[in-house]
Amino acid sequence: MLQLSKEQFEIIVAQGREGKLLEICGLLAGRFEREDGKSSTRIEAVYPVESDDRSELTYTINALGYMKAVRDAEKRGLEIV
Repeated sequence: MLQLSKEQFEIIVAQGREGKLLEICGLLAGRFEREDGKSSTRIEAVYPVESDDRSELTYTINALGYMKAVRDAEKRGLEIV
């Protein structure tokens, strides 16, 4: 199960609305958890990243934005999920 807060969900929705008709992309970072025999992923950071394609059909995640998100997640002890 993926667990994210209302605020995190709203960030994703807002990015979709801003990029309306275009493909959007980004990364989620968090922690994998296991409790009572069930696994889940708790999202702790949402990283909207620009698409270099600017297309309605495809996306290519911006390399610099990707690297910044990964580095920030690693500094925080999070995994890209």
